[in-house]
Amino acid sequence: MANLDAGTDVDYSRQRQGNGLYFFVIEGSVEIAGTRLERRDALGLTPEGDNGDQVQVKALGQAEVLCIDVPLH
Repeated sequence: MANLDAGTDVDYSRQRQGNGLYFFVIEGSVEIAGTRLERRDALGLTPEGDNGDQVQVKALGQAEVLCIDVPLH
């Protein structure tokens, strides 16, 4: 879980190669891997996507985001 100030950019790295990532925006507004998300939005990313093992998370306003690193195999 991360509390982010507006304008903050962070890179999230997968905990294990091959895992999927599931992001849930608890509060605020963020852009994750080029997708804008608002309060209560979610985004799932697979390792086969264009994002590779690192995903950029940018807070567009004050935000609270949960990321779950999910084993897929």
